[in-house]
Amino acid sequence: MKKKSLLWISAFLLMLAGCSSSDDNDTNNESTLYKKTWKLVSYGNETNAVLKEANGFEYIIVFLPDGTYTGWAYGNHMEGKYNCTGHNISFSHPDITKVYDEGSDPDDFYLTHLCDVSTYEINDRELRLYYSKDEYFKFRIVESSAFDESLLPGCWVVVKDGVQQNNGVWFSNEPAFDDGEKKLAKYWWRKDPTDNLHRYETTYWYKGYDGRIGIWMFEGGRTVTKLTRDRLTIEDWWMMDSNVGVIEYQRMDSNPEIIE
Repeated sequence: MKKKSLLWISAFLLMLAGCSSSDDNDTNNESTLYKKTWKLVSYGNETNAVLKEANGFEYIIVFLPDGTYTGWAYGNHMEGKYNCTGHNISFSHPDITKVYDEGSDPDDFYLTHLCDVSTYEINDRELRLYYSKDEYFKFRIVESSAFDESLLPGCWVVVKDGVQQNNGVWFSNEPAFDDGEKKLAKYWWRKDPTDNLHRYETTYWYKGYDGRIGIWMFEGGRTVTKLTRDRLTIEDWWMMDSNVGVIEYQRMDSNPEIIE
């Protein structure tokens, strides 16, 4: 009898440990959503082999612990609210800029079905948002660059094949808006290397929650992929040449005045 009692107690303790472990996994699962940059890689139904690749423009989402999310969809900045409990999650319809028209595939599909999402799973570095029982958006974590943003302020000129071009960007530490998180930047051009710099567009840059440096350029988001004291590389999906994936910059020796 004593042995049976010990066996029942042992089994009961193991059951409690299993429940505790499950709860911990749920908590960890939820917390791993936060302050990471998730990029859409595919969507659909993997079981029926109809999973589509999310090629072209980036679809990015970042979850914040305060119940809001932010991100990019087809070059448009979006933000909204979400509610997460365990593996259940729901989204409000995003507020989104209209720089690029909606209506492309998978743009409309993504924005529409994001509000249909009801559950999610995280497996290693992959996130699945289920918008039906068997269909989901598949995201992967974008690695943090963790560049030193103090190296960015200054005047940079585009370099192509080792030759300085007649356009570039000036970055500063001045706040671009009242929130202080976004810093002022100006896109400039010149007729030739002897000409003054002329402002083309006023924009901003910021450091994301995952350590990535983001830049708003040409009415779209860009990400710094390399930053040293003298060299800067920014991703470029604006150009239609599939062989061009980044724009390279070189720091200018001086910090010339930009004519407004």
